Amino acid sequence: MVTLEQLCDRLGADLRPAAPGAIGRQPLTGVHISELADPTPYLEGGELLLTTGIPLGGGNAATRDYVDRLAQKGIAALALGLGAGTDRVDPALVAACVDANLDLLLVPEAVPFLHISRAFWTLVGKSEQAELASRLDLQTALARAATRDTATQAIISTLAQGLGGWAAYLPADGAAETIWPSTAADVVPQLRAESARFNLVGTYSAATFPVDGMNVVEHSITIGQHTVGFLAVAAGRDLRRADRQLILTSCMLLSLTVKRAREASQAEAALGGVIAALILAGHVDAARLATEHATLPPMGSFVRILAV
Repeated sequence: MVTLEQLCDRLGADLRPAAPGAIGRQPLTGVHISELADPTPYLEGGELLLTTGIPLGGGNAATRDYVDRLAQKGIAALALGLGAGTDRVDPALVAACVDANLDLLLVPEAVPFLHISRAFWTLVGKSEQAELASRLDLQTALARAATRDTATQAIISTLAQGLGGWAAYLPADGAAETIWPSTAADVVPQLRAESARFNLVGTYSAATFPVDGMNVVEHSITIGQHTVGFLAVAAGRDLRRADRQLILTSCMLLSLTVKRAREASQAEAALGGVIAALILAGHVDAARLATEHATLPPMGSFVRILAV
């Protein structure tokens, strides 16, 4: 996301504050040009609004009403273009912007508004490319984490570090949770309680709730129609679309990891049953050979059979 400060840094003297002071770091959603007395129906909030000052010709009261409408709409800043009928900044406009906590900027004479718009979209392109590269790196890191022996721990730590917060996997059967960093372990009881309260069941079930002043998003981890656990995440920033995609990828990888572990456990149990059957049938050598090929712990020199 491009901020007002970044745009001003790029443009230098072509976009400068009307009064001394720090430039805001609020994110910009776009650059909009309007000479309407009320442009708010055409704004969504977060824009840098450019005007030559035509809407500001109705006196102090009209100027204050104009600024108040913009502030209520949530625009990021107002930029006044000089030289097209406006050679100076009206003190009433400066005062209204200060009272509304709205940044007021100036565009010098002979600097076209198109120059401001181009600079903004250039920054957007660079920002999106950098974010895309970062997200691709994290997607790759998550995929690699899923191939490790400690896959669950690796997935959770990779996701938490990528989002700058903490993440936890809570098995639905009450088994020990996996959380990173370990210093966040004190939130587990509340996560367990919220999981039970929301009763998250189904492939795409999710809930959001506050924990220790942070917004937590929790997804159910399923195999087929069965919920096997929950992934809870508290990011260190507002979640973007790419962040949510990382969380969904982690849900899928955790589901595959749990499924793989269950299948391995079932295969080991089945093999143990075969080895026991060979021993009971008197084929001890065959049982030893099966044990060696399955890389199971070696059989002892005798077998003790217990019947209940």
